Amino acid sequence: MKNIDIGAEIRAILMTNENLVDALKQGEVTKIYPIIADSETTFPFLIYRRQSYTPQPTKDYSGEKVNIDIYVCSQRYGESIDIMNMVSNTLNGKETEVIENIEITNMYEDFIYDTYVQYASLEVTLKY
Repeated sequence: MKNIDIGAEIRAILMTNENLVDALKQGEVTKIYPIIADSETTFPFLIYRRQSYTPQPTKDYSGEKVNIDIYVCSQRYGESIDIMNMVSNTLNGKETEVIENIEITNMYEDFIYDTYVQYASLEVTLKY
């Protein structure tokens, strides 16, 4: 099922943006993590997770939609905004061999435990 592997596809798309990779790089590691960041991770970093799955069956088409949450975490507000702008520019409207379309459906921000967090919710429509 393509929906289970969608996180790897999202990460691969993000890795195509060299500026984003540079912003999230620490040595040889690009700090883009599924579900939770490594305990020794430094700021800034990005987390993605599959939030929900919705089959879209119709008479002629059996599509799938997957909702993905993206979290950009930084100790500096401006940096968190800059990174989220790179993320949204990289993902919004993207199409691949697996993905028909990515649409950002919601964005908000928070400040948790001395960390600025930018959130984006994506609706990913998978190809049949």
